[in-house]
Amino acid sequence: MQIDRETLLRQIGHSTLDQLTLNELRLLLCEWLGCAAASPEPAALAVLHGTVAGDAFHFGLTLTGPAGSQPVEFVLDTGAFEMLLPASVASALGLPDLGNLNISGIGGSSPAYTSQVGFTLGAHAFNEVHCVVDPTFPGPALFGLRFFIDHGLSLSLDPGAGELTIRQG
Repeated sequence: MQIDRETLLRQIGHSTLDQLTLNELRLLLCEWLGCAAASPEPAALAVLHGTVAGDAFHFGLTLTGPAGSQPVEFVLDTGAFEMLLPASVASALGLPDLGNLNISGIGGSSPAYTSQVGFTLGAHAFNEVHCVVDPTFPGPALFGLRFFIDHGLSLSLDPGAGELTIRQG
């Protein structure tokens, strides 16, 4: 396919091609060629602001349970599958004990129990989110991958900007 320069400039509304951002040029070419990359990135479901400390990304969420709500500090832990909460958080929220299990990690194994918690990301409320409560875990709470997998979400982290962006799909 041959694209003449004047047609290209007329369609994009720029006087010169060098005024286009790389992303604008990529999207335009993909649109003309019919490739899948022409689809824009999905809008962010939420952008969580936090800080990097001790080689980990820390952010806050307000959790909800039968006894109310409470702000909780989390560490994003992509090496952990589950959301792990200290017993103090579960107790303050009145989270139910939905069954015992043993969990294993770097520090060994310990008895714990499963529960469910709620929170909001952007305008989206998530209720009955699976979590594990470890009575021996001092915190901060860990946010593992299961939530993202269960809800078909992707995430990108910009440690320099202190932003965790969560998108659908």
